[in-house]
Amino acid sequence: MRFFIIIIILLLLIYAGITVYSFIEAHILKISHAVLKRSATKKNDTDEINKLPGCLFDVDDPKKLKDIKNTKILFISDLHAEFCFIPAENVIKVIREAEVDAVIFGGDICNNAKRYMKGISYLLKIKDACDELKIPFIGTTGNHDIFLDNGQIKQAGFTDLREGQVIVRDVLISGVNDTGKKKRIWDDNPVTDTKGLTHLLVSHNPDWLLEAAKKSELDNVDHMLSGHIHGGQFRFPFRIEINVIRKDRLPRRKVIEGVFDGAGITFFISRGIGCVLIPFRLGSYPEITVVEIEAKN
Repeated sequence: MRFFIIIIILLLLIYAGITVYSFIEAHILKISHAVLKRSATKKNDTDEINKLPGCLFDVDDPKKLKDIKNTKILFISDLHAEFCFIPAENVIKVIREAEVDAVIFGGDICNNAKRYMKGISYLLKIKDACDELKIPFIGTTGNHDIFLDNGQIKQAGFTDLREGQVIVRDVLISGVNDTGKKKRIWDDNPVTDTKGLTHLLVSHNPDWLLEAAKKSELDNVDHMLSGHIHGGQFRFPFRIEINVIRKDRLPRRKVIEGVFDGAGITFFISRGIGCVLIPFRLGSYPEITVVEIEAKN
């Protein structure tokens, strides 16, 4: 009986330790630098999707990135504002110090539409900083944003890619809508003419890649930015979150976070900065990323 009680106490201590650690982890921001190069894979062929080593780096000082000559975009995704513990001021500091050319938001303003103003307030701080620096603030919607109407989304202050494309230096930026999980509709590639520019497409859910490839819609796409998966918010043994809870397809192929090459494009999947459902992360720190897009020539 005594042995059984000791085991129970030990298990409770382990559980408490994991809970405290995962709550603390949700408060620690990681800054990364992703490099998107030209793809080495065949267009619209999703059989081969490879994680690219040497294309994603941790950043201890964003000022070190300011001298990069290629197009630089700060990418933030999955705000989930009720459970985001990263102050907007921390994001703005990176925007300023890295001297980026634009900021892109990858969707999911909040968890609950009734509390959407917390997300709006957060994003408006970023918009004000972008306006001051005279750089575009661009965004698209995530699956949690289906509960918000267009008027509410407009309050966030970003240029909505559902309404058209934006050109930043030598990069044409487009985006596709996320219609939610239950009755998902995969939007078509919105760009017919890239005008000779590098085409960067933003899709909250990276599974869009698989659907677009089926329709041979990736011919004019060079790169993609996505979020949605949170890097596997809880990295339990046996990949329980990915294999049991999530229904997304790329994560089951171990395409979860980082820089990848597949279907003729290179793409980056962010871990995002907020938490979905509960305010914890385990093995997947919140992340914002300075994305460098190498010039075609």
